[in-house]
Amino acid sequence: MKSTKQLFTFLAVLMAFVLALQVNAQEFIKGKVIDSDKKGVSFANIVLTSNYKGTTTNLYGDFELKFSSNQVNDTIRITAVGFEPLFIRVNQYVGKEAILTMKKAQFNLDKVTIQAKSLFYYTILKRAANKAQNNYINGSLLSAAYYRSKRVENNSTTSERQAALNIYDAKGYDKQHVKTAFADIGYAFTQVKRNFEVASLLSGSTNLDEILEFDIVRTPHNILHTDTTHFIDNFNVKLEKVIEQNKEKIWVISYKCLQPNLALTGDYYVSSYKGKIYINQKDYAVLKNELEVEATNYSNLGRSVYADAKTQERKAVSIQYKVTTNYEKQGKYYVLKSISYARNNKWKDNNSGRMVLETTTTDLMINSTNTNNPKPIKERQYFEEIPFDAAFWEKYNFIKDE
Repeated sequence: MKSTKQLFTFLAVLMAFVLALQVNAQEFIKGKVIDSDKKGVSFANIVLTSNYKGTTTNLYGDFELKFSSNQVNDTIRITAVGFEPLFIRVNQYVGKEAILTMKKAQFNLDKVTIQAKSLFYYTILKRAANKAQNNYINGSLLSAAYYRSKRVENNSTTSERQAALNIYDAKGYDKQHVKTAFADIGYAFTQVKRNFEVASLLSGSTNLDEILEFDIVRTPHNILHTDTTHFIDNFNVKLEKVIEQNKEKIWVISYKCLQPNLALTGDYYVSSYKGKIYINQKDYAVLKNELEVEATNYSNLGRSVYADAKTQERKAVSIQYKVTTNYEKQGKYYVLKSISYARNNKWKDNNSGRMVLETTTTDLMINSTNTNNPKPIKERQYFEEIPFDAAFWEKYNFIKDE
């Protein structure tokens, strides 16, 4: 009796398991998207209309779409730049080789064509984000760098600093969450030259963390993201032009954040966030990002930090800054080459009412990158008070690799 009950229980569990497998079984459609001349349609978007998840065709129009068996009655939507949208039923092609012909659109920029173009550009950005691990160094690296920062107030230089430093990265461009993307970085200043004495924590601070955060390939919270809905919901994008560099073609895509906030931009007071990103057509590597930001306030502790306007000595009139981040290929992989950060803050003094134009320019230039058993730097030197070494600066050539 007991063995019979155990047998029935086993059979019931087995049947439930088999049914679950059937419900969640993977189906697929393989095929090719072509035009009326039987040429493959590159980078066509292929999505299920029930959840807008899917795939894209490769350079030759080939694709493979995977889905669960409970979606066999769904509809597939195919869009591509310069073509009319194509709709097909999933159950017509399950497990078959599908040859799908798209009709070229008329030369009118109607809403559908514009939407197809946008999806194409979103796909480029998504692929650039997904390929970051393959294109950029994964693993530990040590970079020798040059840093310079100059602050000018109403046309008079108030502070200027130059430094040689080493930046250690324990994991490189390993795909990480935004909260941990910079957690494994340490840095130390080796030599410093400045026109002022360090008299406080603020004057000794270099704000290097803020500079490094403009390495946009490293973190997925900006214009680079692996989720297409992130782009559609948060950014307008447009192809500005295609340029040629070192015999390779580069997409130049402009973007603008629709509702900028701290999570999307890293700036607590952001009001406008836009830029241009340069992506290599060959391997989807990001070569450059040009960013323009406007904000309503700024804290001396950094752009991501809250500043209590009631305790500030000056009232923000306009806050603007531009950042250019460059990458270059060294051997098989790309690395960070430079970050240039130019900030223009216009203030009104709360006591005198005097207008103050504060301009700060900061540059970080990577002179060399070592991946062969680099020496770790476990901490970050937020504050520097290194004495000036005249002999070092007489010999140091910081522009040799610019």
